[in-house]
Order: sequence, then C-alpha cells, then structure tokens
Amino acid sequence: MPECLRTRPALARMKTTACIFDLDGTLLDSAEDIAHAVHQTLLDHNLPVHSLAEYRSFVGNGMLRLVQRAAPTSLPHSAIDELLAATKARYSTCWAMKTRAYPGVHEALRFLCENRVAVMVLSNKPDEFTGKMVRYFFPDIPFADIRGQREGVPVKPAPDAALEMLRNTGADRTFFVGDLPVDILTGRGAGTTTIGVTWGFNPASLAESCPDRTVHSAEEMVAVILGK
Repeated sequence: MPECLRTRPALARMKTTACIFDLDGTLLDSAEDIAHAVHQTLLDHNLPVHSLAEYRSFVGNGMLRLVQRAAPTSLPHSAIDELLAATKARYSTCWAMKTRAYPGVHEALRFLCENRVAVMVLSNKPDEFTGKMVRYFFPDIPFADIRGQREGVPVKPAPDAALEMLRNTGADRTFFVGDLPVDILTGRGAGTTTIGVTWGFNPASLAESCPDRTVHSAEEMVAVILGK
C-alpha cells in the first residue's frame, strides 16, 4: 500500500441533508385560488360564504376538512360529499389563476439542490393537485419526492408519510418546513428539526406550535438548513 494512503486519516462520511416542505402557505401563495373554489361552490349551493381571512383559517388539514369547516354544521354527510366533489371540480379550473411562489422560494429550492440537499414536498392537498402544481410552478427543481393526500395514508399531522420519505433518502440531517401547526407537529413526530415560516396563512397559530426555528425570509430558511 502506498505510504500516502497508509498514513492518511480515514475520511468521515459526508453527512447528507433532507428537507420536506409543506406546499400551500410555505412554497406557494395559493390562498386566493383555494378560497375562490370553495366560495363559488358555496354560492352555487345557496350556502353562506366567508371572507378570505376565514378561508385561510380553514386550510391545513386537507380538502375534506376545508369543506367541512366552510359548510354549515347542520349539513348531512351526503351534502358534504357533494360539496367536496364540486369544490375539487371548481379548483381544477382555477388553481393557477392567482397562485404564485412566495418571493425567493424558487431560488432557495434551486440553491438547496445545488448544495446536495434532498428537497421534497408533503401536502394535505389531494395528490393529483399537489404533483401537478409542484411540477407547474417549479419545473426545474429535481424534487426527491412529491406527495399529497393519498388513499389509505393518514394526513398530516400523522408522521407516516414523512417518515417513509425521509427513510428513502437515508439522510443524517432532516428538516420539516411549514407555515401551520399541522406542519410543525408532523415534523416533530417524524423526528426532524422543524422550521416555521412567517409568510404563510396563519402566522399567529404558527407561533403557538413552537417550531425549533422560525424564519422570515427564504434566504434565512436556506441559512438554517445549510447550517450557516
């Protein structure tokens, strides 16, 4: 064996990093399109409607819970099912009307990928919308995994999907980034460092969930993930 190899200290294995991002309120400012779909559905069914702020507060636990929160509590299950189907149909026509990536987010994702961070998305939005929207708004980002609400898989804050996604990366350092308590609870349940972003749908409720770190810009978020 060459002397240079015999005397060289063993190199430590490079640590790998993985980061799961929530979608709505974290990567995408999508509240107006979500609210529009629900609002128009309620109007079509001659039901009471809400303000944009109220619709924002209904988001976070999947489309079924969104519809349940927006609809009168007296409605039977069959009526809720009808409203859910109508809301999905309406949303399929308007999801890109006003939705945009938050400032600096696209650049942040690209920079993280360039620095060998496995970036992923986990949303409680139905899986078909989640995949379509991520690919539309971030076509050049090589996400390691993209998942929305799937049949038979518990929605956030259950950590099941997050744990499977992280296991697939084999990463040493893991993060979960979101704007709502449901995201922080998910990340905590999956054993990650949780990062709360203050530009999302309900900053006041985020503070109550006590994320490990709170960031106010995409640049600050990147610095936390990369340990700078």
